[in-house]
Amino acid sequence: MKAQILQHVPFETGGYILDWLKNNKFIIEIIKLYQPNISLPEEYYDIDLLIVMGGPMSVHDEDKYTWLKKEKQFIKNQIDKNIPVLGICLGAQLIANIYNKQVSITKQKEIGWFPIQVIQSNISQSLQLPEQFITFLWHGEQFEIPTHAKLFASSQACPHQAFIMKKNIIGLQFHPEITLTMIKIMIENCYKHDYADLPTIQSIQQMITVPDEYYKQNHLVIDTILTYLTNQNRNY
Repeated sequence: MKAQILQHVPFETGGYILDWLKNNKFIIEIIKLYQPNISLPEEYYDIDLLIVMGGPMSVHDEDKYTWLKKEKQFIKNQIDKNIPVLGICLGAQLIANIYNKQVSITKQKEIGWFPIQVIQSNISQSLQLPEQFITFLWHGEQFEIPTHAKLFASSQACPHQAFIMKKNIIGLQFHPEITLTMIKIMIENCYKHDYADLPTIQSIQQMITVPDEYYKQNHLVIDTILTYLTNQNRNY
C-alpha cells in the first residue's frame, strides 16, 4: 500500500502519522509543496491514502502560494477517484474550500491543549473515538461543514472541529498527530506571530509540559482514524 502526504511547511510534518504508516507497511511519498520546482500531477491513482497536512497559510492565499490552486484540484481528483483522504487543520480547510464552503477567521484563535467533544452518532461509533479527549490545536481560521458531510467533533471555542464525507474523507481542525518535537518547532516558527492574551492561547510552558498520556491518547485517535480509512479503501 502507498500513502501520499502533502506537506505545506517544513515544521508541520506527518508527526506520529509517519510511525503509523511505517508500522502498517505503507510506502510513503511526501510532496513538500514549499520547495521550489515541486509539481503535482494532474491525476494520480497509484495511492491508497492521501494525507493533507497543516500550515500557517490560508486557503485564500493563492496569489502568494501559487501551488494552492493546483493542490486543491489534485485533492479533488483523489476524492473523485474514491481515494481515502485525511485533512488536518489547513488540510481540512482545503477540503471544505474545494466544496465551496467558507473558511473564515475565528473569533478566538486556539493554540494549545484543549478538550474536544465527540458528537455521538453512528459515525462516531464507527470511528470508535472517545466521547471527549484533550488534543492539540493551533489555528486562527475555521471551516464550514461541506454539504453532505457530517460534523462529529467540536470544542468550546470552535464548534466545527471534525467532519466526515462520503465515508472515506475526514477533516480535522485539531492535531492528533502531534509530537513534542513538532510543538517545539511550531512554537519557534509561529508563536511570536500568533500570540495574543486570550484564554484560548496557552503559554509555551503549558504546551510543552503536559502528561505523556495526552500524546498517547491522541496517537490512539490517529490509529483509529487511519485504520478506519484504510478499511474504507478496501470496501470501494
